[in-house]
Amino acid sequence: MRALRLVVPCLAVLALGCAGLLQSESPAADPQAASPSAGRVFVAERSYEDVRRLVAIGPRTNGSDGAARARDYLRAELEKLGLTVVETVIELPAEFDDGTGDGEGALPSYVHVSARIPGRGGRGEILLAASYDTAPAEEFVNVAANGAASGPAVVLELARVIAAEPLAYDTHVAFLDGDLGGVDSRQRWGSRLWAFEQRDSGELGRVRLAMVFRQVCDPDLRFERDLFSNRAYREAVWRAARRSGHSAAFPPDAEFGTPSGLHHSLIEGGLRRVVAVIDDAYGGTEPPGALAGTAEDDLAHCSAESLGVTGAVALEGLADLTRMLSKVDRLSPEEEVEPDEAEETAEDPEVLDSGAADTAAPAEAEPPAAAPPAEAEPPAAAPPAEPTASGEASESGAGAGE
Repeated sequence: MRALRLVVPCLAVLALGCAGLLQSESPAADPQAASPSAGRVFVAERSYEDVRRLVAIGPRTNGSDGAARARDYLRAELEKLGLTVVETVIELPAEFDDGTGDGEGALPSYVHVSARIPGRGGRGEILLAASYDTAPAEEFVNVAANGAASGPAVVLELARVIAAEPLAYDTHVAFLDGDLGGVDSRQRWGSRLWAFEQRDSGELGRVRLAMVFRQVCDPDLRFERDLFSNRAYREAVWRAARRSGHSAAFPPDAEFGTPSGLHHSLIEGGLRRVVAVIDDAYGGTEPPGALAGTAEDDLAHCSAESLGVTGAVALEGLADLTRMLSKVDRLSPEEEVEPDEAEETAEDPEVLDSGAADTAAPAEAEPPAAAPPAEAEPPAAAPPAEPTASGEASESGAGAGE
């Protein structure tokens, strides 16, 4: 439970015999009073049940019956919320088949499941995304509880919470196919094609903030700061974690890294307003971890508590960030907000209370160039020329990690 920050004169504390309160890890005692997300409660047990149901299906590789059953489950849960569910099918163009097909002319089709939760009138939308397919495995049954079920489970529970109490902005929840979490673009054909399709339709341009979730039920949960994420938005999430008492999972001294995930596909599609929430070391401290991609990526090594921490911090961060964006909108109601404008507002203590213990983000090393890999893009899914790395930096007002 998060607690309301207590501001009590030391003598009063001693007189009341409450010195022990000062030793609490979290500076606050009533979560509803202190939290911008008060009223929105992430239910870890429900999220864990989603993981259990997906794992019970078995492997969910692209094009398999297991993947279809996973989509059926996701669709049914979204429809229970009264949402209109959309399935987007995108086939890999033949000229880009590098052995992904079956050798007999059949190319993979990627089936993405999504729904929108109406907001309270804000301009644009918030995107919450995770991939649901598992990697092929010959030597063991790969159920990928952490690798491919925990992310969808968190997004699904966030959808339930937000549907009951909408954000200021529309919330677009997306469960993507054809993304195995690799930095190599060939492991992300499905999410890349979806990002390009969203860009070409103009939908990606409406996204004010994207949160991507992957590998979030490790019992030893510890996130690193992703260098490709928008810096101000990412640090807002870290402040939210500190304020809500979850700094163990989002440590203030977290190292900077480049965890693999579908956020790379969104960036290649031109979206810079991304925060990756990914624990890239599953079973240990060094990526990818001893359990990643093994038979031990199962329910026994998946923690409901970790799901709850991830969801609670996500809700807290979303509350802060949507409040920040709403303030920016009031200041410039007719203009599209760019990330650099939002970053300036993010430092406003009236918008994001960083607290006395909060410090500026440490200097970051520049990540590798965020431009798409050298391989060509499918012409049907992307415009003739991709934005250059310099063009992307200009849009965000900073380098690749800004």
